[in-house]
Amino acid sequence: MGRRLQHKVVFFQEESVAFGGKQHPARLLISENRIERLVTVRHGAQFTTKKQVTEGPVACISTTTRDQLQVDDETRHLSIWADESPEQTSRIVRAQLAGVTPLTDEEIRMWHAAQDLLAERSTVPIRLPSWFDLVASKVWTGDVRIRRYFPSFIEACRTISLIRSFRDHREKPDSLRVSFRDYAITTLIFEDAFSRSLNSVDDKTMELRECISRISSTNRGQAFSAQNVATELGIPLHEAYERIRRAVRQKFIRRVNPPQKGNRKLYLPAVAGIQFLPNPEQIFKSVVRVGKRLRFVHPITGESVIFKA
Repeated sequence: MGRRLQHKVVFFQEESVAFGGKQHPARLLISENRIERLVTVRHGAQFTTKKQVTEGPVACISTTTRDQLQVDDETRHLSIWADESPEQTSRIVRAQLAGVTPLTDEEIRMWHAAQDLLAERSTVPIRLPSWFDLVASKVWTGDVRIRRYFPSFIEACRTISLIRSFRDHREKPDSLRVSFRDYAITTLIFEDAFSRSLNSVDDKTMELRECISRISSTNRGQAFSAQNVATELGIPLHEAYERIRRAVRQKFIRRVNPPQKGNRKLYLPAVAGIQFLPNPEQIFKSVVRVGKRLRFVHPITGESVIFKA
């Protein structure tokens, strides 16, 4: 496809093993911005090798009914879960009664003009402030997906900075710098998606969570050991310890007794899940250079947010 997909949104209707085999067809296009494939083609009576190339970058969107993708696909995606509440179902039902008004030609021209303005300014360098070192030091690093998620978060901060740069009504600047407002707004938009993606579990971890729930119910909430897990699941003790160690790293369970020589390790379900990004308000209180008071509009609720040092 050459360059026809560059800077486009690529939509795969359903993410499944049957579609494209066990490897997501855009996996390399997402992470490497390029797919190269050598294929054999026939010219008359001769067969030759031809290189097929598809260039990125792209943004990929897909749907799935699975709780988790393969691990190599998980590192390249953020999971946004459907709202399955009765209230959302009620809103969907009521929406069927309302007609959908399509965009007018003038509105479409306005959206195209906005995209052209963004494309022109997107060539401007967007720098990170020095206090971003503090943000990086507070990031949770207990999952390999963070290696891709944090660069994605930085790119999102730059994108928000680019969009918000038009509020100054100035000509194209020589460079931009991510402000604390840009960082806070980006965190509020993406934190839930990052956290829910990291809190999604594979089949073995889901089995362990259900096992722990049964054990806790039987023991009336008392702490459990690896031997309890091994007995409940019918697996060797070393495998139970391996699953528990993984669950501790993912913050699904926690150790409750201090390490002592010869004592049993006891665990309880964790109260909270993983929070990948640090709280912007806490970071604000630690960064002297950004001021004593910060006010901005919450990107989701539209309400005013005020941070005080």
